[in-house]
Amino acid sequence: MESVLHENASDKNMQALSRDDFSFATELPRMSEQNGTFLMIKSWIRQSVVNMKKISCAPFRKTIIVAGLGRCGTTLLFESLSYHLRIQPGRLHIVRLDDHIDEGLYYTPDTIDRGFDSLEYERLRGQFKRGHVYKSHDFPPEYLPRHVKVIYLFGNPVEIVLSAKSLDNDQLHGVDSRFTILDLHIRNLRGDFAEKGSLFEKDVLRLKDNFDLWMKNHSFPVMAVRYEALWDRLEDIRKFTGCRKLILPPYSPRKDRTISYDEKTLKSLTTVYQTLSRKIKDMSDVTVFE
Repeated sequence: MESVLHENASDKNMQALSRDDFSFATELPRMSEQNGTFLMIKSWIRQSVVNMKKISCAPFRKTIIVAGLGRCGTTLLFESLSYHLRIQPGRLHIVRLDDHIDEGLYYTPDTIDRGFDSLEYERLRGQFKRGHVYKSHDFPPEYLPRHVKVIYLFGNPVEIVLSAKSLDNDQLHGVDSRFTILDLHIRNLRGDFAEKGSLFEKDVLRLKDNFDLWMKNHSFPVMAVRYEALWDRLEDIRKFTGCRKLILPPYSPRKDRTISYDEKTLKSLTTVYQTLSRKIKDMSDVTVFE
C-alpha cells in the first residue's frame, strides 16, 4: 500500500483533534484499544472538544470544494472543514460541478423525493457561496468563481474500489430504496451503476478519467493531496485554504479488505488499475495546480 505513515501511531494521534459529533468517533475505542492508549485518547479528546469551543474565527470569505476519487478521505476532510466553514443546506454533496450557479434553486422535500436519478435532483447543484465548504467526486469544471479553491484527494485505486464495493451492502431509503449507496457513489463519479457487476473487471468508477482530468493546471487553484499524507501535510492544507485552525481526527489505518477476496479476483482488479496505480505511486504527496 502506498502510504506515508508516522513512525509512532500515538504521535500521529496527538497531531490531530476530533469532535464529539464526528461519525468516525465511534471507531476510536477500537483503534485505541489496539495501541493501549484508550484512557489517554479519551481524556485528550474531551479536552480537545473543550478547547475547540473556545476557537473564534474571523468570517471566512473563501469557498472550498473537497473533491477526489472517493473512499480516500474526502468525507473526513469535508467534515473537518465544516467545523470552520458553513454547509449550504441541501448541497452537502455536489453531484455536478460544471453547471452549479443557479440562485433560484433550493432543496425541498418535494425535489428530493423524486429520487437521485431524476432530472430534478440533477439540478440541485451548489451555489458556491462564500465561507462554505462543498464536496464532490465530479470531473473538474471549465470555470469556477475566483473565490473558490479545490482540494483534490487521491489514493491507492485498488483500495478505493474494495472500499466502494462494501457500499453495495447498504440500501438507500424512501423512493431510492431500490438502489444501494454504491449505485449513488458510481453515479457521483459519472459512472454507470448498471455495470457495477463488472467492478473488478473494468474501471466502472472511472477513476482513471477522474484522476487524469484533475491532475493538470486549471483556471482555478487545486491542491492535490495523497490520503495518507493528510496528517503530515496539514500545515500546507491550512495555508492553501486559509483555514489556520483546521484540525483532523486521529489517524486510523485503512481496513485490509483484500482478505475477503480470492487471488484471481484481486489479480483482475490489480490489472485493471495497473497504469493508474503507477501514476499515483509516482505522484508527489502534495501538488498545487494554479
